[in-house]
Amino acid sequence: MKHTTPEDRAWDIVRELNEHMPVLGKKPTTRLLTSTEARGLLTEYFRICHPTPSRLHSAILSCGVRMAMVYPDFRFVPFLTMWGFENLRPEDSETRRTKDGTRFPSLAEHMARAYAYSLLFHPTLHLTETEEAVIMPILTLKGFHTTTSGLVTPLLATRLFEAEVRGRKMTFVALISPEGEEIVTEVHTLTTYVKMRYELIVGKFFDTLLRKSEQGKLRIEAAYPSQSSAAQLFTTAIGYVDRIDAGHRHIHVFDNLSRHLVAPYISSKPPYLEGQYVRFLPIIPREGNFKTAVILEVLADGPGTFGYRPAVITHVDPDKDYATWQLLPESDGQVRGITEAGTTLPPATSGYLRGTLARQKGLSLPTRDTRIEIIAFLQRSKDGKKYPKVVDYRILTSGEAT
Repeated sequence: MKHTTPEDRAWDIVRELNEHMPVLGKKPTTRLLTSTEARGLLTEYFRICHPTPSRLHSAILSCGVRMAMVYPDFRFVPFLTMWGFENLRPEDSETRRTKDGTRFPSLAEHMARAYAYSLLFHPTLHLTETEEAVIMPILTLKGFHTTTSGLVTPLLATRLFEAEVRGRKMTFVALISPEGEEIVTEVHTLTTYVKMRYELIVGKFFDTLLRKSEQGKLRIEAAYPSQSSAAQLFTTAIGYVDRIDAGHRHIHVFDNLSRHLVAPYISSKPPYLEGQYVRFLPIIPREGNFKTAVILEVLADGPGTFGYRPAVITHVDPDKDYATWQLLPESDGQVRGITEAGTTLPPATSGYLRGTLARQKGLSLPTRDTRIEIIAFLQRSKDGKKYPKVVDYRILTSGEAT
């Protein structure tokens, strides 16, 4: 097609971008432009057009806004700098309403939203303070959530679950912030830009944009896999896999602070085994009692990392198949009882060693006055009270005992 003027070609570029760019959430009906092709058209536009306030220049900004939201590799901030922030026209900040009262956001509002999205994909690329001073009030009015760290909120995916919504079964993901705030979203919110199998989502760290709904609740506007690791923002802990509930697909984990946490899984086979020692992220929400464990790895030296406690056998009852033990002072001379973090339970300094555990280790019950080291935590019994549960032990030699 022959173009009589550069402006004619520029309008053709606008039309091509608008007609052949992807639309989030919609299946394409025609061949779509790749990010490289779309960026090539922008390069051509700036080669033939000088940035100046005009309807054409605002139209190419509108194209750049759309590109910022559908192409994660598109660098919106350099584009906006080249476009010229000062080229916004007064009419670009005007909203439009139809006869039935439907409100259409202004171009400036769309630009602000695109800037928020660009921070998901390029967190180090920021506008100047002066330009952000124009953008941020718009985003605040649109309900975008900001923290001391900015617009992007890091969240960790902790569990998946299904729920029926309007007669349709849907899959949801619960995510939590380092401060313990939990937010639930439909699973596709996390896979819009990077496809992944559902079972791989739990334990993944996402950068998110949060907005308040009309009811005042925070919801995830957009998400992208984070460039940071969850372990950088969450404290890790050492745990023992005590039990696997295949019926509910729950892995029950206790840490050395006697906290009981649950690691949900969705695969047909549990990814971990009872008796394993693991490094995990303890997720403690501000509200609710469901403490989640996001398991990171199995530990080779699990017992040593979990922590042994020195003890001595005080009594043995072969008929009832148990022995009793008493904790001993540690290297600093202090006896550290077994406690549960976050509770006022008195420290436990004695308990039982079951014969079944000894036989699992190929041993007989230790004799009275035998020095041992135990791995133990508090666990609730059938009577509702919590007692020390020994899940592993080792017998000290006479040299170690002294």
